[in-house]
Amino acid sequence: MRRRDAEAGLRWATLAALLVALLAAAGCDFGYQIGELPDGSQRDAMAMADGGPSPDGGGGCGAVTRRVLIRGLAFDPKHITVPVGTRVLWVNQDTTAHDVTQGNPGDPSPTFASGQMAPGAEWSHDFCTAGITVYNCSLHPTLMRDATVTVTP
Repeated sequence: MRRRDAEAGLRWATLAALLVALLAAAGCDFGYQIGELPDGSQRDAMAMADGGPSPDGGGGCGAVTRRVLIRGLAFDPKHITVPVGTRVLWVNQDTTAHDVTQGNPGDPSPTFASGQMAPGAEWSHDFCTAGITVYNCSLHPTLMRDATVTVTP
């Protein structure tokens, strides 16, 4: 009896894995993956549902999330405008490590810093007040600087 149960469980697990693989191959992104849209354009910053607490521990006001990709030694988009209460999620799609540090390169006391992000890593920050925030990658300060998040009331 146990062998039959084990075989049935294995069949269900195999079927579930096959279904997920087929859906992924068909382009079903479950509303969260990053990549090309059917028209060939890139989803470089998109609204999505709240993903829970912010990985940086700031978790507070981030009711809506916008993404910024890190690729080709650049932030994409470099400048975004978001309403108050937005969580910005940076996703490192580059082949090297990066970070997200508030301010201009060399500023002594940034109000936020992601720490080093390996390729594939994500980090977010909640923007709870209106204003313009400049940020950079302190690992590549001459190439990746002067990016902004403009937060509107």
